[in-house]
Amino acid sequence: AFVNGEATFSPSPGGRIMGLGTDPRVAEVAKSIVAMSQIFMAKAQPVDANILPAVGRVAFRFLTTSGIFGSEDDLKVYQSGPYNQLLTRFGQIRTVAERAIDQRMQNNKK
Repeated sequence: AFVNGEATFSPSPGGRIMGLGTDPRVAEVAKSIVAMSQIFMAKAQPVDANILPAVGRVAFRFLTTSGIFGSEDDLKVYQSGPYNQLLTRFGQIRTVAERAIDQRMQNNKK
C-alpha cells in the first residue's frame, strides 16, 4: 500500500498484481494502511533483507524514503488490537486482487 492510494498484491514470490489503487475502495484502504503503519514504525528496525519469518510469526516490512524497516512478532500478537485491524485491511486488498486474478484467468480462456 502506498500513500497515494496505489496498492500491489504479491501472493507468492514472483507473483504480483499492480495497479489495484485504480479501484476507489482499494485506494481508500491503501491510504488507511499507510496511516495506521505510522504507529508500528515506532517499533520497526532497519532491515537488510526480506527474510521470511519463522513458523507462527508474522513480519511486516515498511518501505520508506529512509530505507526498509521491519517488525516481527508471534502470530497471536498480530491477531488482536491494531495489528488485527491492519491485517483486515490487507485482506480487503487481497479480496480485490483475487477477483482480478479470476477475471484475468477467465479472459485468457476465451
